Amino acid sequence: MDKDSRLSKVSQYLELIFSSRFLFILFVVAVLSSTFLIVAQHEENGLNINREQVKLQTGLILDYDLSAIEADNRSYAQKVWMMALFLLAIYTVLFFLLRQERRQRIKLEEAQQTLIKTQDELREHRNKLEERVEEQTHELLVESNRIKNILEGTNAGSWDWDILSGVVEINDRWATMLGFEVEEISPVTFEFWKKHMHQNDFDRISKALQKHFSGELDYYDVEFRLQHKAGYWKWINARGKVVERDNDGSPLRMSGTHLDITKRKEVELVQEQAKKAAEAATLMKSEFLANMSHEIRTPMNAVLGMIQLSLQTKLDEKQHNYLIKAHQSAENLLRIINDILDFSKIESGKMVMESIDFRVEDVIDNVRNIIALKCEEKGISMNFEITAGIPTALIGDPLRLGQVLLNLGNNAIKFTPEKGSIMLGAELQSKDGHQAMIHFWLKDNGIGISQEQMGRLFESFSQADTSTTRKFGGTGLGLVISKQLVELMQGELWVESEAGIGSTFHFTAKFRLQQGEPSPRQPTIPEKTEEATRAFKKLRGCKVLVVEDNPINQELIRELLEMHGLIVETVNNGRDAVVLLASESFDGVLMDCQMPVMDGYEATRQLRLQKQFHGMPIIALTANAMKEDREKALSCGMNDHIPKPINVNQMSITMSKWMSPNNSDNNESPADNIEMNPTTNSYDWFLPGVDIDLGMQTTGNNESLYRRLLIKFRDSNPAFEQKLNEALKSDEAEAGIRVAHTLKGVAGNLGMTDIQEAAQALEKACCDKADNIPSLLKNLVEKLNIVLTGLKDL
Repeated sequence: MDKDSRLSKVSQYLELIFSSRFLFILFVVAVLSSTFLIVAQHEENGLNINREQVKLQTGLILDYDLSAIEADNRSYAQKVWMMALFLLAIYTVLFFLLRQERRQRIKLEEAQQTLIKTQDELREHRNKLEERVEEQTHELLVESNRIKNILEGTNAGSWDWDILSGVVEINDRWATMLGFEVEEISPVTFEFWKKHMHQNDFDRISKALQKHFSGELDYYDVEFRLQHKAGYWKWINARGKVVERDNDGSPLRMSGTHLDITKRKEVELVQEQAKKAAEAATLMKSEFLANMSHEIRTPMNAVLGMIQLSLQTKLDEKQHNYLIKAHQSAENLLRIINDILDFSKIESGKMVMESIDFRVEDVIDNVRNIIALKCEEKGISMNFEITAGIPTALIGDPLRLGQVLLNLGNNAIKFTPEKGSIMLGAELQSKDGHQAMIHFWLKDNGIGISQEQMGRLFESFSQADTSTTRKFGGTGLGLVISKQLVELMQGELWVESEAGIGSTFHFTAKFRLQQGEPSPRQPTIPEKTEEATRAFKKLRGCKVLVVEDNPINQELIRELLEMHGLIVETVNNGRDAVVLLASESFDGVLMDCQMPVMDGYEATRQLRLQKQFHGMPIIALTANAMKEDREKALSCGMNDHIPKPINVNQMSITMSKWMSPNNSDNNESPADNIEMNPTTNSYDWFLPGVDIDLGMQTTGNNESLYRRLLIKFRDSNPAFEQKLNEALKSDEAEAGIRVAHTLKGVAGNLGMTDIQEAAQALEKACCDKADNIPSLLKNLVEKLNIVLTGLKDL
């Protein structure tokens, strides 16, 4: 037994002995014992003490009275009594001390129990904490292994950048990616990274890094080149994020990965080269189609002109009807030829759908007029089923709608036997607010299509079977283009057919509904001629300023307008126009767009800034006839747009929309008796490289004017090559473009289609700063020399 245990036992015994009840009993026993001792002593001395005396003495002792005790025994009794009192005092002191000690011991035991309990709890908590630490250590180890496996699996290098010190901690893969060992380049610094980066990438990467530091970018994700130990370049994709910032938000530490993407970049390079090759092939195809469309368009213009002239002669009713339908068919064919690049545009995603007001009746009438003769020739009856309530005043692309209907109509005629029939139908499928979905169909009772053949029906350059092309002809593009055009009109094209019974081609197209007063119906050919006549009558007496830098175009426009009773003045550039208009009044301006000193766009903007010119009609007159060219002219403040080569009738109609003479006295003019379209041609001459018919149409069949313009063209263009080269070398960026553009416009007006085409190609090359400008210029000069040689004897 140890010392602490023995002390504890003694303490317990003492506590038992000195408890208050035991102390009282002990005190009584001590007093009785002393009394018995006294009595015993008396008996030993031969004293005779009766019991009453003893009882009295005992009581006296208890009452602290010793007088009853004999003198001999008093001293002894006093000692006994004093000893009892002493013992009582000791017992009392010990009792309080032991009780205090007991209380302290109880508290100590309670504290020990609390301590033991706390120790047990701490031990249990420590065990749990150790288990949790062990679990988290295991989880961290698993996560570390997982990240390591991911990095190894993705072949990625890791880095941790202490931004303040510039030291970068890397793994093995980061180093081996560049041909190094970790020990060979550690510690890696920012300077090492910068030194090995391609100089063309550093500024871009630095900007991305600063954007991430500032919080503009959540992550740092860039691609750049790092130099391998062997000297060649590796493409790296670096991804990272700031993981620690100071109180001010400045970055302190950043972590991320490096991934070798060199192979991917090589594949992308091959793909890019293949893409460029494909684009070059597409461009070649587009240029070929453009050339072909141009070659077809040139005689088509002559056909249209001759038909229009024929309509002015004396014709019987049947001849007049044939020519009207021929002219309508030729116009529709010309529109289709002008858009012969549709397939290429759709393939490249460059097809743009127009959004203009039109009438469904006009589209259907045009389709009927075109295919009616074919039906008549083949003995096929043509029927229509247009349901009541279909909206006819729509907004969309009528040319594309007509193109789809013509494609389907021509197919129906082609595959329908003699004495058969076709039907064109239309109905309203749905209407939602300001939009309508219209369902069209073309039904025939021809050869029909089998289910197997329908699977190939909408493939490019494909027919139902191989014998179809031999028997019926065609390229197999019609249905493909139709399907894609329908999809651009937010519709769907499908077919229902049974071999030997016939086919029905359906398609839907979505259009917006016109609001307010619906647009008028399209006029017929005679109506267009009458409209042009009325337009010129309205314009007689108008004072017009022609702003044109080319003298040939100036003379052409002047003659065309003056022969119809207009008063014309010309200036060479936009600056002269602004100066002249400040001092002289005009009823309108025909403004060329590309001119030296100041072009038409800037001149128009300056005029519109002045209050007196806010309402003046300004109409663009330019060889750039694309939709975006028209929009550019309108955006700078021009009222309308007249393309070159000039269509006299269309020019008069456009001008009459905006211009009228201020002086009504000028409305009567000697030009009232001028015949707009002479019925006979007095020329019987030939010029190489010149479409005389087309040129004469532009000049209103005025042979004298046309000859003068040709001579002026001959005399002003022998040094064209030198003029263009000087323009290309000048400080003015637009000079070369303007020279080519001017020649293009003049050549188009005079019927020099080869020169017009070559000049257009050169103009585009100058705009794009292409490398083939010398070869294009050589080609243009060759075509120009052919024409100039032919004009020598004129």
